[in-house]
Amino acid sequence: MKNIEKLKNIYVKASEFMRPPPILKASAWCETILKVTDGPLSGQPLKLFSFQKEMIDAIHEEDKKAIVFKTSAQLGKTQILNGILFYQMKHSGNNIGVLQSNVRELGMWISGKVKPALEQTPVLAELVTDKSDKNAVNNQSQIQLRSGQFIYCMSLTSPSHLRGKTLQTILLDEVDAAQESEEGDPILLATQRATTFGDEAIICVSSTPTTKHGAINKQFEQSDQRYFYVPCPHCNHSQIMKWDQVLKNMEWKVVQGKKIPDVDTAKYCCVECGEQWSEGDRIRAVSKGKFIAHNPGSPIAGFQLSRLYSPLANIRQIAMDYSEAYQSFSLATFYNTSLGETFDDLNADIDVSDLEKLTSPVSVNNIPDDVLFLVAGADQQKDRLENLLLGVGEKALYILDHRSFFDFDCERADSKAYTEMINFLKSDFRTVSGKKVPILFANLDSGNGRATQAVYRNCNRWNKLHAIKGSSSLNAPTIPIQPTRTGGQELYVLGVSQLKFKAQEIINRNLNGSAPMKLEISNTVPDDFFEQLTAEEMKRTATGIKWVLKKGQERNEASDCFNYALAGMELVLKGVKSNWGRLRTYKQKINADVLPEVETPPERDTATQEQLKPIATKQPPEPTRNILKADRPSARRPQKTGWITRR
Repeated sequence: MKNIEKLKNIYVKASEFMRPPPILKASAWCETILKVTDGPLSGQPLKLFSFQKEMIDAIHEEDKKAIVFKTSAQLGKTQILNGILFYQMKHSGNNIGVLQSNVRELGMWISGKVKPALEQTPVLAELVTDKSDKNAVNNQSQIQLRSGQFIYCMSLTSPSHLRGKTLQTILLDEVDAAQESEEGDPILLATQRATTFGDEAIICVSSTPTTKHGAINKQFEQSDQRYFYVPCPHCNHSQIMKWDQVLKNMEWKVVQGKKIPDVDTAKYCCVECGEQWSEGDRIRAVSKGKFIAHNPGSPIAGFQLSRLYSPLANIRQIAMDYSEAYQSFSLATFYNTSLGETFDDLNADIDVSDLEKLTSPVSVNNIPDDVLFLVAGADQQKDRLENLLLGVGEKALYILDHRSFFDFDCERADSKAYTEMINFLKSDFRTVSGKKVPILFANLDSGNGRATQAVYRNCNRWNKLHAIKGSSSLNAPTIPIQPTRTGGQELYVLGVSQLKFKAQEIINRNLNGSAPMKLEISNTVPDDFFEQLTAEEMKRTATGIKWVLKKGQERNEASDCFNYALAGMELVLKGVKSNWGRLRTYKQKINADVLPEVETPPERDTATQEQLKPIATKQPPEPTRNILKADRPSARRPQKTGWITRR
């Protein structure tokens, strides 16, 4: 063999080591390098779904100045964002900013997603400085890489942290869940931090949507609006998977007198040929799908996706979530978290005149026999306490009473209004047939800072009266997992925004006839009760979206009291684990030996309300004293068996 031929052979064999590694798209790089960090597949190589690949690879589109992900839950959105983050760590050479909805979520993301990925992936681990390096910074707020670049970890509640930072890549997650801030719009601030890099900047905005006024929905409307189209396995028609194609073919059944969805009949049906898809058909169709832009001229790439596409869920599971939301008046939550869509139909403005259709002769003197228990919601004002009494049955809700208890200063702990309200709530409430009805929960707002201690001290006088406060977060759950305790004082922090959504949904669905539980409102409520009940609307403000008074409205106490009573109902049902049988049994137990009927509480009388006298009860009269002393320990209640008997 000639020398020239030997040289050629050597060059051919050595060339594979001389060539630079192939330039991979971000999705291909993620599947090559990354591993699953949690779940049953932890430690296994990462395998992306087809829609995830398209969403990650959007960072290579140089004509797009931002990327928007408007999605439901359980789609692997965290994998998408982490894939972009880790790819940029390896390839960008510039600073990266990550913003989560709050500090708690930020900490969980760093400890649960980022650190495990760094530990399992040598390619990433070698990029990060050692913790023992005294010249490097590596903590919960920032991670320094060996190349000198930083990953800044920030909370959306403090977007001003973006100021003074130059960032090429910025990831904003759950922007709709961020609490209001006076410091500025985090999306706008993020855009300004990346202007130095021009077209090379990557800004990703991601969130589960809330309302049409939410940040993610506004961003998506400005984008090229990409929807995922999949082919029908039977007729090959390309279509967006819509929940209506499941809902209109699902059967309904009657359980304990309530009409609810039969989840066993839930199937997705093709919009064109009407054929039902099996789970295998659905997953295969998703693997062949692709995103199509509805507004291709936009400089923003926007992706919308629902759980209907997710291989991690099935149609029956989604139908079960719908059934639960349908029965609990939380359809908005279902549409947000399961379908990745806003849902404002049942939260639309209510015509006050329509509410007259819901009135009936129910009252504290005319309580229907199907009422199993009572709850109350009270609002504290300077010169009065306003209280709403709600009767709860398995198939109906009854607003039985709304009245005020007046005093010249209800910010004082010894105000007579508190005593009058407590006496009223301790009354011997009975149904039209003479059966006792227990009151199991009463909420009193402590949000007025000048009256907080007065509310606390009066709540400590009766173990069924609880101090509550509204959360400033739009997405806070309606009721907390457990009350907070500061200095031994029990306080329930309620998601008042979600309670307002729920209240509007209850009213609207009763007006259109689609409610699983009917709502009846006593004709004894004040003349302006309906105006107050519908006094607020959702609006976008300079600091985000929030509930505000409608133009011309001045009062909303009726709405607040109704929301607090709904929270009380939820807390009771949570306490008995939604076991209506336990509530029926308890009502039967207290009526086993029915005492002679005592004087029932008076109807509301607007003419004499300021002179309202305390209703006689079996409680001893209040002693005359200037300083109130708690009738029970404030730090701990006596232990008794059973949730209801502890109330």
